[in-house]
Amino acid sequence: MNKIVVFLKTSFVYFVGNISAKLITLILLPLYTAYLSPSDFGAYDYVMTIISFVAPICFFQVWDAMYRFSFDQKSVDKFEKVITNTYIIFGIGLLFYTLIIGAVEFYISIENLELIYLTGVGLSANYLYTYLARAFRNNILFSISGFFNSLIIGGSTYYLVAQTDLGIKSLYIAFILGAITQCVIIHFYIRPFRYFSSKFYNSKIVIEMLKFSMPLCVASISYWLLSGFTKFSVVNLVGSYENGLYAVANRLANILNTIVLIFQFAWNEIAYIVSKDDGHMELYSKSITYLSFFVFAGGSFLIIFSRLIFAYFINPIYNDTLLYLPLAILGVSLNAIAGFMSIIFMAEKKTKFILWSTGMAALFNCVLSIFLTPIYGLYGALIALSISFFILMISRLLFLKINLSLSIEPAILYGVAIFIITCILYYMNIAQIYLYLYGCIIVFVTCYLRWKDIFNIFTSIRRNLRG
Repeated sequence: MNKIVVFLKTSFVYFVGNISAKLITLILLPLYTAYLSPSDFGAYDYVMTIISFVAPICFFQVWDAMYRFSFDQKSVDKFEKVITNTYIIFGIGLLFYTLIIGAVEFYISIENLELIYLTGVGLSANYLYTYLARAFRNNILFSISGFFNSLIIGGSTYYLVAQTDLGIKSLYIAFILGAITQCVIIHFYIRPFRYFSSKFYNSKIVIEMLKFSMPLCVASISYWLLSGFTKFSVVNLVGSYENGLYAVANRLANILNTIVLIFQFAWNEIAYIVSKDDGHMELYSKSITYLSFFVFAGGSFLIIFSRLIFAYFINPIYNDTLLYLPLAILGVSLNAIAGFMSIIFMAEKKTKFILWSTGMAALFNCVLSIFLTPIYGLYGALIALSISFFILMISRLLFLKINLSLSIEPAILYGVAIFIITCILYYMNIAQIYLYLYGCIIVFVTCYLRWKDIFNIFTSIRRNLRG
């Protein structure tokens, strides 16, 4: 139970920092929909998808390796070798990324390419520095810097979009300014260069870090063939307008993913710490069970309140998004659970299966998307994506069960049932008041069935606070 309390405390710290970022995203959504057409917003979202795919791969996702290897050090004073070799790999990645963008500019004329380049650098540097803060176990710094990042993005986006005629450029500039702000805050507080020295360069460590992160890079390519390829197929087979609708649906669905990500950050830390403990498999099992139930129940509530959100926050020209929202939330839910499982593979240093499972799901998505999107439009693309994320989740669950003897409690099925019933009621287009009533029933039944777990957690938290 003490580990659960540590998990919840760490989650709260991440919550404070990360909820601000996603609240800004939600608050800015009315601004996006008011000043940008679905086609323009869809085009920007498409470019950001490509940047989020290309940049981390060019930089070898070295931040993942740095964070994992930091847990093998006995104290922060032993970080010199990890940090030095991390910066060396990052420098090589920067050169690689610059050469790729330069080659693209030489052969293809792309609008706003300079801003796109800087956005990729800012994204990668932001990953590096936020993982540095976490590697130094300074979760408060991580959260506070994230808050200022969100503040800068929110303020500059509002000014540039509403008060200037920069259009799409405003969104790139705001992102870059926010990333710089967070990196500068973390850099001046941690001062990581004091741990950097050429004498700590070690080719063996570089190779070990690359062995850890390269499967994650290849998995990122496969993952792009999941989420990114869906946008690619929608843009090219249906149109930017529909991709704009998908972008809004995805942002609302990612409210759920944001909350899961907060727990995932905390779970990341706990899983790495307990990976060598005798009872760690039981902790893995309980965590996946509770998280899965929370995701499906949370997705249900997001569906229940979606029409209310649209009525007050979203431009009516985007109302068609409501037709696709449950499928978008289903895909995000399945992906969130699969992502939670991936941390177990990283904790056990079995990152190859992350690659295999993602590659298999990506193959299914490409085939299904090419087949279904021309026939059913955005519905077809979302159905293909949801099926692929289901395959991703099930394959990882089976691997954990067969190879690591992980047991899963039936509570997951209760969460699945809640989600299915919610979708049926939603598409039946029943009165909103009945959906709210159904939500109250979910809360009541859940508290009744799991009251012992809820009581034990709160008792343990209260005991720790007193102690």
